Amino acid sequence: MADQTLDAAIDTYRSALTRIDRDRAKQAIAARLADLRPAIVLHAPLAVTLLSRTLTGVQFVDDLPRLDRLGFAPGRTDDSWIREP
Repeated sequence: MADQTLDAAIDTYRSALTRIDRDRAKQAIAARLADLRPAIVLHAPLAVTLLSRTLTGVQFVDDLPRLDRLGFAPGRTDDSWIREP
């Protein structure tokens, strides 16, 4: 997706020098993505990845995802959450 506001927020994240600045930039990115409501992003700059709402346990520690906590929402045992473009 092409969005100048989102691109600016990602650039702000890239140039952030402190944890506080990164957190503010992440909030701006999250707010813009909430407005845009994309379904899934498979690849994005900065390793910004959006996940389907069927995933649970999405947590970050110092800007890195905790992969050991990821899981699927109850009742999801197939690949129906994958959407082809």
